[in-house]
Amino acid sequence: MARKKREFVLKPGLRGFLCTCNYREKDCIRESYNILIEYADILYGDDKTVATAADSTDTAVTPSAANSEIHGSGSEEEEDIEKALNKELEALKAETKKPTNRRFQVLESGANNCIFIQTTVQEPVELAHHIMKDVESTRKQKTRFLLRLLPIEITCKAYLEDIRKAADTLFDKYFTKEGKTFAVVFNRRNSSGVDRDDLIHNLADMVVRRHPDNRADFETSSDGCVGGDNS
Repeated sequence: MARKKREFVLKPGLRGFLCTCNYREKDCIRESYNILIEYADILYGDDKTVATAADSTDTAVTPSAANSEIHGSGSEEEEDIEKALNKELEALKAETKKPTNRRFQVLESGANNCIFIQTTVQEPVELAHHIMKDVESTRKQKTRFLLRLLPIEITCKAYLEDIRKAADTLFDKYFTKEGKTFAVVFNRRNSSGVDRDDLIHNLADMVVRRHPDNRADFETSSDGCVGGDNS
C-alpha cells in the first residue's frame, strides 16, 4: 500500500518561525501559537481567513437533511439518499484538499525540539521584533517551554546552490542601501550536504558585493541564522 502523502511538512519557499524547546514539543507549539496569535492580532487585526470545518457544514448535504427532503417510494428514495451521501463525501474530500488559509500553521520539521510554524504574515521579522520589544519593555514572562523564536523569511533545500538562490532574493532587501557589519551564522541538523566554511564564505561574498562598506564578522559563533546590523 502506498504511503499517504504528508500535507503539513516543511518545504522550500515558505515563511514562518522556527521555535525551539527541550522535549516538550506540544507545550512549545501551544505557547508559540498563543504568543504569535496575540501579537499578530495586535499588529494586523483578527485573523479572518481561517476556514473551519463548521463553515463547510453550512452548505454540505447531511444524510438527515437529504432524507427529510426526499419524496418518493422504494428504490427512488434509496437512489436519492445515495446521491446525497456521495455529494457530501465529495464535498468533504474537496475541503480537505484546500490549502490552509490560517495565519499560523505548524509543520513537521523532521528535527526533534525544532518546531516550524508557517505563516501568511508578509513580514515575520517585523512580528518577531514587535514581540521582543514588548517582552523587553514589560518584563513579563510569556513562555515556559518555548526557548527561541526565530523569524524565517524563506526556506530552501540544504544545498549550496539552493541556499545561494534563496539568499539572493533577500540580500538586496537588507544590504544595498548602507554599509553594515554582518555575520553568517551556521547550524545544521539531520544534514551533511553543505560544507560550513564554503557556505559562510559564499554568502559573505554575496553580501560584500552589494555594498562596498559591508563588513563580515567571521568571529561570530555558529548559531543558525544570517544577520546584519548597523554596528
